[in-house]
Amino acid sequence: MTHPVKSSSPRLFAGAGLLAIAVWAGQLQKEPRVGDDVTGQISHAAGAGALSRALRFEDRQDGGIRVIDTLTSTEIDTLAPGTNGFARGVLRALARVRTQHSVGAAPTFVLSKEVDRQLLLLDPQTGERVALLAFGHTNADAFERLLKLP
Repeated sequence: MTHPVKSSSPRLFAGAGLLAIAVWAGQLQKEPRVGDDVTGQISHAAGAGALSRALRFEDRQDGGIRVIDTLTSTEIDTLAPGTNGFARGVLRALARVRTQHSVGAAPTFVLSKEVDRQLLLLDPQTGERVALLAFGHTNADAFERLLKLP
């Protein structure tokens, strides 16, 4: 014996409608678009009262990564080849998003420690935000120490 299948369900349509509204509302939030001038948005992206640093990450030929403070144009650290797996993974993920948006490696990232102690790595070019403490304090410390370097 077979059971008839309903071709439409009011609950299904209501759920789909709510999902569509949620997606639409999420799109209303103003995020920087590729090509926007984000120079003035760096401090805004970090939040009021936050400790932040504008950084650029450059690959070296030996597999290391240079960490450059973009305000002073000085190298503040180098991630040695084969080390800092978490930091490398986060940077690869952000680089992948930049590639999808046709953004190169040159634009600045913002590393920010918020008043509520949240540690964020922000990409003003794509609107991506990585909440680093979500991966544990040990992993977040790989980035937090960059805020403390001269």
